[in-house]
Amino acid sequence: MTAGTKSHERIQEAMGNVPDFLVDSEFKITHNDPPIFGYGDVIVNWQGEELLGEIKTMMNEGFEYRKAHLKPKTGHLVQLLIYMKILKKAKAVLIYENKNNHEILVLPVEVNDYYRRWVDQTFEWMRSVRKAWVDRTLPEKNYRSNSKICKSCPIKQACADAGPGVFKIKSMEPIDEALSMV
Repeated sequence: MTAGTKSHERIQEAMGNVPDFLVDSEFKITHNDPPIFGYGDVIVNWQGEELLGEIKTMMNEGFEYRKAHLKPKTGHLVQLLIYMKILKKAKAVLIYENKNNHEILVLPVEVNDYYRRWVDQTFEWMRSVRKAWVDRTLPEKNYRSNSKICKSCPIKQACADAGPGVFKIKSMEPIDEALSMV
C-alpha cells in the first residue's frame, strides 16, 4: 500500500511539472443514487479536453500482461467506468506503474454503447441492493457457499449465519472482456 501511495505522489508530482497538464489530483467522488464514495487520482488536460485518470501499480508479471494485451484489469475498468459516469466523462486513462522498474503504461478508455449499457445496468443493480438493505429484506443467496466467489468473500460467515433470503436479486452482470474494448 505504501508503494502505491508513493507511486501516486511521484506520478502526480511529475504531471504537475508539465505546464497546464494537471487539472486536479486526489479529489472526492460522490454520488447519492446509488450511494458511491471514492477518490479520483487525477484529471489531466489532454489536447484541450479534461480526462479522468486512475493510477494503479502492479508487479511485473501483471504489468507485462497488461502491456502485451493493452487491456486494463477488470476491477480497475469497473472503478473507472463508475467514476466516468458520475463525473460525466467520455474519455479517461488508466495509468499503470510497474512496481519492479517504475515503467509506465497508459491505457485510454472511451465510453462506448456497451460500456454505457453496462454501467447503467450496474447502477440499477446497486440501487436494488441498496433498497433491500434499507428495507432490511434479506435476498436469496446467488451462489453456493463453496463457489469461487464465496470462498474469498469477506462477509462469508455473516452470509452463512443470515439464513435463507426471501426474494431474488440477480447477480451483477460482469463486463464481457470480449466486448469491453470494442
